Amino acid sequence: MALAELSSGERSDPCIRTTIECGNKSLTLAVNTDSGRATTQISTISGVTKVLGSTTCVYKEARGLMQAAADETGKPIRYEFSTLPAFSPAMMKWALDQKKGRGVFEWDIVRKPCLLAPWFIAIKTFYPQEATS
Repeated sequence: MALAELSSGERSDPCIRTTIECGNKSLTLAVNTDSGRATTQISTISGVTKVLGSTTCVYKEARGLMQAAADETGKPIRYEFSTLPAFSPAMMKWALDQKKGRGVFEWDIVRKPCLLAPWFIAIKTFYPQEATS
């Protein structure tokens, strides 16, 4: 997928945003090509029946877009997934599951929550890959 497909805005804008939908999930992805940072925000689409695999589906698409951003800018893109397990234990479980989050992202770093740092954080850096002809 081309970086130009991420946003309808001017390419001079370093922040590229898009929304990905799959089943009953909607994921907003923002990539700042100047800072090399990517963020996501997932939500459930109200009124839509739960569809098995929707979370993994939207994150797989986001992963491809983050890799495309790294490839097309020639700069690494660092993605930090975070969730507060006290409010959303299912998202930490998803992120650690080899068939779900861990399989999609192959995390570089995983920080499990503790008393003084209650957030679960997983980090993946996407490095530019050489184009294959």
